[in-house]
Amino acid sequence: MRKGNNQKHEQTLQIGVVGIDAAAEGPFKQGGKSSYLFNYRYSTLGFVAPLLSDNAGGINYQDLSFKLNFPTKKTGVFSIWGLGLIDRVAATAKQDVVEWVYDDDRENHDIKQYTGATGISHNLYFNRKHQLSFTLASTFNGVNYPVDRLDSSGYVNPKSLLNNKYHHLVLSSSLNTKFNAKHSNKTGFTLTHMRYNVLLQNEFGISSAKKYVVNEMGNSSMIAAYTTSTLQLSGRTIVNAGINAQLFTLNNTYRIEPRLGINHQISNKHTLAFAYGLHSRLERLNYYFIKNSAAQHVNTKISPTKAHHLVLGYDINTSTFTNLKIETYYQYLFDVPVIANSSFSMLNLQNDWFLSAALQNKGKGENYGIEFTFDKYLSKGYYYMANASLFRSIYQGG
Repeated sequence: MRKGNNQKHEQTLQIGVVGIDAAAEGPFKQGGKSSYLFNYRYSTLGFVAPLLSDNAGGINYQDLSFKLNFPTKKTGVFSIWGLGLIDRVAATAKQDVVEWVYDDDRENHDIKQYTGATGISHNLYFNRKHQLSFTLASTFNGVNYPVDRLDSSGYVNPKSLLNNKYHHLVLSSSLNTKFNAKHSNKTGFTLTHMRYNVLLQNEFGISSAKKYVVNEMGNSSMIAAYTTSTLQLSGRTIVNAGINAQLFTLNNTYRIEPRLGINHQISNKHTLAFAYGLHSRLERLNYYFIKNSAAQHVNTKISPTKAHHLVLGYDINTSTFTNLKIETYYQYLFDVPVIANSSFSMLNLQNDWFLSAALQNKGKGENYGIEFTFDKYLSKGYYYMANASLFRSIYQGG
């Protein structure tokens, strides 16, 4: 988030048919270096609901962000920042059975979401070669999503309930060091303490008993550390190399991920680039807490999905104001959670909150392709970009 203007006060107010946007920034005192920045938005499509499709008027949200910046003479720069968002989407079931074409037509939805973060950051400059940064932050987010369904007699029955709450306390720090004109390094860590309260309830109503897909409350942690260096081997070749390590204490899974990037300028008009990285992804927490019929957790030992990424790029300055970039890539995914003896893979999962099956890390996948991007930079009052891509994606389930 950028810092506010410390030279003069500025205010902005925008009012439209879909909402309000207000912003203010400026110095705390004239001639000082400290500054503030605030922005608030409120929007509801209810104002223009008659012009929109059915139920679109049920969308409304508001958000607030701020940053207070305090430079000092000897102890660096302190900043206090925050942001928050409240969002709601509602839809009402159609009362006439004849109008029921899809399941959503007979259901009442009322989704309430919120997210926020606030923290304090400190940047300390020892000299021109060293910069130390600290951030302590608290983040939270949640969603409440009840769904009711009408039966053919017009009675409203509860169908499902999603009520998730997450609170994270995050401490991060990094040290930037410039050893010389050809070598710089950034090393740091992030400690995240996660508290969660997850409730997923499905298939309940007058004629059926409640089914808790997930009902868990607790805490866990993520510990991450990294180091990366930039080396200028010559006037035309730059190498970025690093390593990232993470430990997820919920199931004590860890991973060590190397990264490498090489950029070589063949001539003033031609540049060749290569990059490799091992990456991983955790799944949503609720999938780790699924239980079987004996009330035993079946997914707590799931490992993260992993992938090898390879990219080869060629950049050509075709003229002063045009550029052509050709990039080919290959991605090999492994340890993908899948359901045994099925075609299901977490690679294809879109938004199934109520998945209740046991998973195992036996899935695989591949993505590869080539992309062409042609840029015409701003000149003579216009610019444009043209892009074309050809790719293939395949996967293997359980």
